[in-house]
Amino acid sequence: MRWYELDPTVYMAISMIEMADFPMQVKCAKFILKKIDNLSDDYVLKNIIALSEAQIHPKNRWYDKNELISKAFDYLKHVPAQNQKLISQNVLDYLKPAA
Repeated sequence: MRWYELDPTVYMAISMIEMADFPMQVKCAKFILKKIDNLSDDYVLKNIIALSEAQIHPKNRWYDKNELISKAFDYLKHVPAQNQKLISQNVLDYLKPAA
């Protein structure tokens, strides 16, 4: 099971981002990074960055095609589950078409 399949909200957000066009995927990645920055303290961000830089994995996932999107998802992966869910709900709200 993938990390983002553990919570239905996170899974839905990642799936919606995957189905979006590339410019929207980049906008969502920036949105995720901003939300993580707002929800995390410096200590957590430093650990996330260190983990992200230390990991070397093959670039075979759909979101590895863009470094910004890949970083955003790597950071999202390492925040606490309640923040993953909150950020994912924010992404779903962000992706809703304007009424």
